[in-house]
Amino acid sequence: MISAMKKLRNDRALTLEQLADITGLSKGFLSQIETGKRQASQATLQLIADALGCSMSALIAEELSAQALRVFEALSQDGRRDALRYLHFLAAQEASEASEPCSPHQDSRTRS
Repeated sequence: MISAMKKLRNDRALTLEQLADITGLSKGFLSQIETGKRQASQATLQLIADALGCSMSALIAEELSAQALRVFEALSQDGRRDALRYLHFLAAQEASEASEPCSPHQDSRTRS
């Protein structure tokens, strides 16, 4: 999230001071979030995401990916193999569901 927040802010040509004005949060607090020195609550992340015109997922996806990679790297070789098998299974399930036609009274949330 840290570098994602800074990248999104820079992509929008906003300074920390401008983002602080928009969100009502202090420049120092935003800087600490960007540098990873402080954690932000869900409400604060949503406020920042709204100010940047993005989803909260866009702010945290990079951090979650990094955490997932650290967890994966900590697994044993067998654990990694099992995790990859499960990911392949999930991808196949998703692809299968995406190719199934929906009846007029059924959507993807109601399929089992």
